[in-house]
Amino acid sequence: MTFDSGSLIRVLGLSVLCWLSASQWAAAADRDRPLSAASLAADCRVVSGASHLFCLGYIRGIVEMQSLLPESERHFCAPTLDPATRRRVFREWYSGNQATAKNQTAAEVVVDAFRARYPCPD
Repeated sequence: MTFDSGSLIRVLGLSVLCWLSASQWAAAADRDRPLSAASLAADCRVVSGASHLFCLGYIRGIVEMQSLLPESERHFCAPTLDPATRRRVFREWYSGNQATAKNQTAAEVVVDAFRARYPCPD
């Protein structure tokens, strides 16, 4: 079978579109899953760039969400902390509890880390 240049371009173009569609579908499917603790830990290992900023923002969001809950429903009672301290709290807990964290989402691990460090008074 031989292809003329127009047919070859159409076949290649269709192949590229199929590949792009499949990669976008895979990316969309991944977005539907909660962020894993291991993924957040990987982002928090770096000290600059987009992954570092994602780490700081993710942890900050979880910590700040606690302030929206009534005091009786809060999972932890952390004082105001700078971003580096919040990152350190997560990293230290994660490094000592990787077996537990293996099956948890990033959000669950952040809450566990802060609950361990900053429990609310009874």
